[in-house]
Amino acid sequence: MQGPIFIGGAPRSGTTALWNALTKHPNLTPREGYGRTDKELWFFAEFFAGRTKRDIGRRTHPLDLEYAHDAVQFIDGFMRWHTAAPNGRYIAALVDNILYAEEILTQLPQTKMLMMVRHPQENVWSLLNAFFSGFIRKAKGADLITDEEIGKAVEIWRERAAIVLRALAGELGPRVMVVRQERFILEPEAVSREMLEFVGEPYHPAVAAALADGVINTSFPPDKEPSEKSFMEVVPVNGAGQREAFFARSRAELVAHPRVCAVVRDLAGSEMRQLGYPDLAEVSPGSAPVQAKARAGEIVQISVVPAKQSFAIDDIVTVRVVVQANQDISHPSVSYVVHDELGERLFGTTTFDEQVQLPDMPAGTQLTVEFAFPAKVRVGEYKVSASFNSVSLPGYVDNVLHHQRENAATFKIHYTEGRPVHYRFLIPAEIRAHSHHAADVPQGTT
Repeated sequence: MQGPIFIGGAPRSGTTALWNALTKHPNLTPREGYGRTDKELWFFAEFFAGRTKRDIGRRTHPLDLEYAHDAVQFIDGFMRWHTAAPNGRYIAALVDNILYAEEILTQLPQTKMLMMVRHPQENVWSLLNAFFSGFIRKAKGADLITDEEIGKAVEIWRERAAIVLRALAGELGPRVMVVRQERFILEPEAVSREMLEFVGEPYHPAVAAALADGVINTSFPPDKEPSEKSFMEVVPVNGAGQREAFFARSRAELVAHPRVCAVVRDLAGSEMRQLGYPDLAEVSPGSAPVQAKARAGEIVQISVVPAKQSFAIDDIVTVRVVVQANQDISHPSVSYVVHDELGERLFGTTTFDEQVQLPDMPAGTQLTVEFAFPAKVRVGEYKVSASFNSVSLPGYVDNVLHHQRENAATFKIHYTEGRPVHYRFLIPAEIRAHSHHAADVPQGTT
């Protein structure tokens, strides 16, 4: 039986694109079931993170060595049983796997590891704009990035780049392959062949197609703010020109923020040069980006019905979303989200989550979807956003975003006599009361 495949790198370096592509290979498709197709299963990294190297006495104790071996074998068996493809092979793609490369390669001698690396200026810029950047950023907005925040992102990249450089120098052995993110863009076919040969699997065109036909999990989704990014979305592209143009647009925006480029260069210049990456602020811009073709599908209308000035508590509010297919679309799904006056997402759902199967849409057709709910929220004004996607697999692993419109419709809730709502929501509760003597407190109460 072949050993597992580990993927690691810096956040936003392309690990999700790599994992998504490899799992399209029939020998590497994870077992179905909720949570079993998650990319970033953390079990190995969490185990090794708890084994601090500074306590060298424990790490060299004979029983500790046996403990580490047996514990890793248990996690390996757990992964094979619960997540592996039918042939027993699985892919573990938590970005932090790279931090424990030596331990993983030592304890699992049949393992193959793919290390992702990306130009540090691009990687840092993407990380600072990612939907999960709150652990680095204090405020959203490209013009609000501080040098301290840039520095935090650079250190994350540098820690991983040091391991990549060791791998390139041959210090980690022949079971490690370094994959450069920029080659996904320029040479998806060649990269796919090289990776599959390295991990010992026959070539399959679905792997190259997954790299070539879409940009997955991007920090710069079109037509919405990066903070609204949903994990595992795929932005479809048509051909190499559109794929290259997509990244050229985000690179151009990066270069328009020279302070980011300068701080990255000052802090990571040595590793940047060793990896052969130029300073993007000094590279002359290339040709104008290629304009992408029209979306495969789009939202043509979002409205709240019935159309009236405001609703009373418990009135039925209906959000109507009309979508249109510009190309043939299979497995369509429509969603809505209600925001309060502060922009907080309060509630919403998708037709996919509600297990409402919408019909496939031939090009040129429209579909109207209505979401009806009781107005059980406090007095105020609310905004509605909607998305149009294609998705068919649990965990949204094949999710493709066609169009999203933010705050495209509004409705108001007015004060309703006799039915106050003091908090954000009114969640109905069944109330039971019992008269009794003090000595007869109902069971289960205090």
